[in-house]
Amino acid sequence: VRGGNGGGEALAASFSTAAHAASVRCCAATSRVAASGGADDVVRVFDLKARRDKGTLVHHNGSVTCLAFHGRGVDGSGAADYLVSGSADGELATWSAAEGWERLAALDKGHAQGVGVRGVCVHPTGMMALSVGDDSSVCLWNMPLGKPSYKGKLRAGYSTAPDFVRFTSDCEGYVCVAGSEVHLHAIEEGERPVASVDGGARLLCADLVGRGGEDVCLAGGEGGLLAAFDMRQRAAAVSLRGAHATRVRGVCSASGAELCEGGLPRWVASGASDGVIKLWDLRMASQDDTGAGVLAEVSTDARITCLCAGVYGSGKRGRKHSDKGGEGEGEDAGVAAGVSPQKADGDGSSVT
Repeated sequence: VRGGNGGGEALAASFSTAAHAASVRCCAATSRVAASGGADDVVRVFDLKARRDKGTLVHHNGSVTCLAFHGRGVDGSGAADYLVSGSADGELATWSAAEGWERLAALDKGHAQGVGVRGVCVHPTGMMALSVGDDSSVCLWNMPLGKPSYKGKLRAGYSTAPDFVRFTSDCEGYVCVAGSEVHLHAIEEGERPVASVDGGARLLCADLVGRGGEDVCLAGGEGGLLAAFDMRQRAAAVSLRGAHATRVRGVCSASGAELCEGGLPRWVASGASDGVIKLWDLRMASQDDTGAGVLAEVSTDARITCLCAGVYGSGKRGRKHSDKGGEGEGEDAGVAAGVSPQKADGDGSSVT
């Protein structure tokens, strides 16, 4: 994502590779590297600066369904410490984000046998992680010991198992997305959500951004829905039906991206199954005009299966924005997408 002509933004592909032998299920990025997980049971790692493949991580015996980095690299300030991968085989694995990408541990006693992991997140301290499973189980992990410290079931308010989990920015709770609903949990309250918001359509992807407990859950779903849920107000701050012509399969905003008044991130990227990626300023978005708020868009000529974002670079090539429209030195932002080579058929096997 770069400054375009006339002071706008521009989206342009800078790297693409046939990364997996089967569909790309998930991706994650830091300031320096991106990773993708596939239905071929492996994790691929990419150098964002050099735009090259760094190698393959092999451990799981099932589709890699979720990825999470931990460390300063997540917000653009340095290198990540480690990567966590979750799989349909029910295991989590931790990998050193150093040059060798050594596997540090296999975490296999958090979910019942035969229950796949659907989502994972790491506490900012790196001492804890949360994972959710196919049976709506939730597990709080002690990362230094590599063992679960708490296990429970998300039953109340849940009609289906969650696909997404993130710690809130004040670390006092966590957010899950399941079906059409976004659920806010307080850690001290256990598995019962303290608040829920219905998006009105099945939600297929999500991201959580915020500071100091003021969190916004970005979500995309069926019917081209793109929404931003204010978790403190327990309401949708933005809800755009038809933001895309087809279902939204990926939504993200870089962790280091600037937050504007009202808690919305400076920019949000969304990707749909028809291959179109859009860059948004949600403050300008309107349900009456689905083109309002779109800063840039590009067609990948492929079927998008997942999306992630990272902030990287020295600060000299990008632009830093303020609410008043000022510019200065900033960071480049990158969007990585897992895609299918064909729009209508086939599995997603490339990373762009």
